[in-house]
Amino acid sequence: NETYWPFVNLNGFYDTATTLARVSSVDSLIFAPMFRQDKRDEFVTFMADYFANEPAIDMTGTPYQLVGNQIYSINPFTPTYIYPDMDGAVTLYPTPNQNLYSVTLQITFSEDVTPAQLAFNSHPDPLFGPSIDFILACVDNSADYQAALNNCAFFSNTVTLPVPNPMNPTPTTTNMQAFIFRPIVLERVTPEGSVGVIVGTVAGAINWKILLSKAVPTYVNGLDCVVSTSTTTTNEKRYFTYAMVDGEPVFQGESDLHDPEYSEYARSVDLLQDAAVTSFVSYELTFYPRRSYFRVYQTNAPLMTTIGAVVIILFCCLVFFIYDVSISRESSRKELVLETKRRFVRFISHEIRTPLNAVHLGLEALTAELTRAVEQFAGACGAASSTMFADLINNWLELSAEMISNSESAVDVLNDLLNYDKIEMG
Repeated sequence: NETYWPFVNLNGFYDTATTLARVSSVDSLIFAPMFRQDKRDEFVTFMADYFANEPAIDMTGTPYQLVGNQIYSINPFTPTYIYPDMDGAVTLYPTPNQNLYSVTLQITFSEDVTPAQLAFNSHPDPLFGPSIDFILACVDNSADYQAALNNCAFFSNTVTLPVPNPMNPTPTTTNMQAFIFRPIVLERVTPEGSVGVIVGTVAGAINWKILLSKAVPTYVNGLDCVVSTSTTTTNEKRYFTYAMVDGEPVFQGESDLHDPEYSEYARSVDLLQDAAVTSFVSYELTFYPRRSYFRVYQTNAPLMTTIGAVVIILFCCLVFFIYDVSISRESSRKELVLETKRRFVRFISHEIRTPLNAVHLGLEALTAELTRAVEQFAGACGAASSTMFADLINNWLELSAEMISNSESAVDVLNDLLNYDKIEMG
């Protein structure tokens, strides 16, 4: 019922929303009633009573307490950074909705989201205000209540984490998040038909660390995840990079920090392509491998195999070379021995053949002389004496003939040796 708003809180919010957040991709769920300046004071009283009675909330030291238990807004150009928002005025960006409040009344807490974000009027903030203006315009321009309910969800721009606060207005960025806004629309029946009336918003914070840790398996290592975002109004792109280490994203910085050497391996996905939300920002997630990613799939086996093959070939060449040298040396040694044998044979052959030839010639001369002596002696002496002497001489001649024959055979053998040696020498 419209009459109850904005003095509404969701009963059991912290029990239900905290359980839901564990199985969701959102880091925080935010409930923010929306109202005009005329209901501000009454809402501050309602809000103070709720904070005092909600055991899950401790507002000690929060901006809400610092500004005197009031709704607060942020202006980074003022010395105090925060201020009590008394009128809902917007000064940091142009808006058609002045004096509007969208106050975080209930929010689930996380490492980066604390009670410090409660009682915050997000409409004057340029990070959230344009999204709220878009939702208001969408609901106002919807044909009916159902169209406003279904078509006016919105995806915001990126916000750095931790959230700036008065104690640390410019904290070191360790993470990024964006918000999905969905309007809380009530049906108002008019004579012209059913129309939607926006009374607040419910938002979910998309924490990029949580989203990437659920999107990338834990065994994946060595990836750079670059999220790029740009607005339709300025087309100015922003980049922020996470490195995946054993499935856990580690924030690297607010720029594209991937290794350019691996740009050709980029794989991109439009995160809002199939989302049932409207957005004036675009989100693209691009994965790039790093050197450590490829190291898992690298092996030195081909290199070691090649080196081994080369070593084996060189070893075989060395063995063959040593074998050739050994054979050459052995062949040279055998040739030297053979040459020595040849020289020895030639020398001995000449040394033996010369005396044998002399013996042979001497025996032939002796035989001839003995033959002539027998003939002469036979004519001068008697028959009996000549016969005896002739027999003796003939015996000598036969012996000489046998010696001549043997000497001829020996000379022939030596001639054959010398002739064979000449043939071998060419």
